[in-house]
Amino acid sequence: MKDELGNWGAVCGMVILFLLFCGLALAIYPGWVSIGDWLSRADAPAWVQAIGSLLGILIAVCVPAWQRWDQRKSDLLDAYASAEFTSHQVMSYIQTVVPGMRALHKRASAKLDGPSSNEYIILFTEVFNKSVKPSDSQLIRLLPIAGNPAAKLSEAFGWIDRVLYLYSFHISESLGEETTVPLVEGSLDTLLKYSDLLDEAYKDMKKFLKMVNEAKIRKYSRSVS
Repeated sequence: MKDELGNWGAVCGMVILFLLFCGLALAIYPGWVSIGDWLSRADAPAWVQAIGSLLGILIAVCVPAWQRWDQRKSDLLDAYASAEFTSHQVMSYIQTVVPGMRALHKRASAKLDGPSSNEYIILFTEVFNKSVKPSDSQLIRLLPIAGNPAAKLSEAFGWIDRVLYLYSFHISESLGEETTVPLVEGSLDTLLKYSDLLDEAYKDMKKFLKMVNEAKIRKYSRSVS
């Protein structure tokens, strides 16, 4: 609200200064006496009406255009503020999940036979079922960020949902070891791809937050100078 009042104050100030400048220019040339003589002419009212109509048209065109521009600017700032807040939440999720996923991948890569395969499937399922991944609304709020981390996160969650579906089918059907080991081996690449996509999205959001912080510093510097 304060910013909006400041914008309108600046516009009103510019209009007043413009009118004062025009009045001063007219006083210098052609001078108030000449203007008075011109206004006493028979066709002066028609000229005044024509000029007033032209100014009215310009105002009718320029004011709505300026309002639309100001609204788009306000919407963009709101979108950036929402993306900034959501980035902190999603980055916290990534910092929590990715190290565990890489450790899980390393452990499964070292032991791909025997009971460890079943243990891996159960552990993997428990980890992801307990973690609260970002919601669709949070991903939408990340759309203004360059690099499109929302798309990367969505792709990563799609890969994991596919693995979880296969694992849930394995658990419910109690499949034997002849299917467990290939299933785990096939999911390891998916787990790495998931982690890599989260890392890329994290870098995009970190770069965005750096840009936002730099903009805030510049704005603060201008306000105090």
